[in-house]
Amino acid sequence: MVIPVLEVNGKTLAKTVSYCSKRAKELNEEDEKVVVDLREWDENVRGLGSSNSI
Repeated sequence: MVIPVLEVNGKTLAKTVSYCSKRAKELNEEDEKVVVDLREWDENVRGLGSSNSI
């Protein structure tokens, strides 16, 4: 299953990571492989620009 990072577009990277981790745990109940699309992730990280706080 792919978690579209665009769902959390506009939030900081830290919150995005937290969200994806939470979603992964929820989806993992059925032992499905959870994958974050790194291409979308990369585009979002670049889009955050100077508001990116790590």
